[in-house]
Amino acid sequence: MGTPLYKLLLLLTVVSECSCIQWPSSEQYRLTFLEAENRQLKDRLVDVTNQANAETHKANVRINENKAEINENKAETNQAYTRVSNVLSQLVQHLEDEKPKQVSFYATALNDTYRPVHGDTLIPINVPLNQGNGFDLSTGKFTAPFNGTYSFKAGRWGYGSLPSSFYYGNVYLAVDGKQEPWVVTSFDGNNDAVSFKAIVSVRAGQSVWLQAGGKNHWSFKGSHSNWFSGFLVSSDP
Repeated sequence: MGTPLYKLLLLLTVVSECSCIQWPSSEQYRLTFLEAENRQLKDRLVDVTNQANAETHKANVRINENKAEINENKAETNQAYTRVSNVLSQLVQHLEDEKPKQVSFYATALNDTYRPVHGDTLIPINVPLNQGNGFDLSTGKFTAPFNGTYSFKAGRWGYGSLPSSFYYGNVYLAVDGKQEPWVVTSFDGNNDAVSFKAIVSVRAGQSVWLQAGGKNHWSFKGSHSNWFSGFLVSSDP
């Protein structure tokens, strides 16, 4: 027996109505899925960015703290270095001050001098010893580098051809032009020698030299018998 006619009509009506509904396509489903996934990725990116910013901030704080600590340590190191340098400088200066001050000179021979007049400086030719570089060969003068007590010695050899009463001479030690101990000698017309020594207090910067006195009727030869020497006995504080 066949299907009743009314049932067939009902079925056709239902099919007709279903065919009019707009069902989503597969492309629309894909687009909706991508949009949802994009929103999730954006939210995740915001979270990661915030977390990275927070970690960066923490790192910057630690870096600044470390910089401050480094600067503090550097300042302390510089201060310690300055203190050590000052102590070393003081130690070096103390050792320098305590080191014995060695000053001495020995000058020999004279420029040939015929009957020197009063005030002439007797200038040596050679300076075999000049410890402390206090003796100036060009001027014949010794300049004291330190305050102290100095010992000076000198030897002079003169010659002449007349009777001894006509030949005599003065030689003295001058400190900045002031006469210190002086020596007078006479000889019989051939050769004669004179020597002296003196202990003198001299200030740093003062000059000491041999100077001819008055009434010099003899001559000096450039011999090693003519010499002038001196040395520092003790320095003053």
